[in-house]
Amino acid sequence: MPVVTVVGQYGSEAADLGREVAQILGVDYVDREILVAAAQKLGTSVEAVEKRDERPTTLGERLSGLLQAFLEKSAAAGSAGDPFLEPTGLEILLSRSYGEMGQPLASAEQAVDDVRCLQACQSIIRELAATGRVVIMGRASNIILRDYPRSLHVRVVAPMADRIRRTMSAEGLSQGAAQRLIQKRAEERMAYYRKFYGVDVNDPDYYDMVVNLGKQPMPFASRVIAYAAKQLELHVTD
Repeated sequence: MPVVTVVGQYGSEAADLGREVAQILGVDYVDREILVAAAQKLGTSVEAVEKRDERPTTLGERLSGLLQAFLEKSAAAGSAGDPFLEPTGLEILLSRSYGEMGQPLASAEQAVDDVRCLQACQSIIRELAATGRVVIMGRASNIILRDYPRSLHVRVVAPMADRIRRTMSAEGLSQGAAQRLIQKRAEERMAYYRKFYGVDVNDPDYYDMVVNLGKQPMPFASRVIAYAAKQLELHVTD
């Protein structure tokens, strides 16, 4: 099954759409929060899997194994002893937001931290793609996997009025505050993509499909994306 990446405007319900697509396809859904949760449980989950001596059966266990493998590879490459490449440090790296990552460099230490975070995200997303059967939300996954043959990259948009309404409800904000937050999040994401990949997150060339949830109801949009992923599986060969 192809890997599906989803990048959405703030307040567009992109995450809900990604989860629904994953459910239709019968695959895993992974976002930043899920990765951070896996990092938090890293030691316990991996130990439990090893004791059972069988293949991990839950998403959390599989992610813990993947994260543990990343740490081991980093140590083998000479990064042993780096506090950011230990379970607690990895959790901190993965939890960094677009706003934190997209800030202009202010020190050599920040540059090193940015490199660590970028390497961790890229390695983990590529490993997820290699295992297949996953919908990945955000983290520039569409750019990281742009040359991956079995991938479908989806951008999710929605009218500003809809996004303001959802943000007001979700965050308990006034209309003006919600609109400012949406603008802030858009600027942060744009800064992140430009800083690390030199691209415009809004450029349609980096997506295979653009879905407007203001015009297409989510059940319809999710089925269209799932159908496209299945067709890609039939027609793309390595």
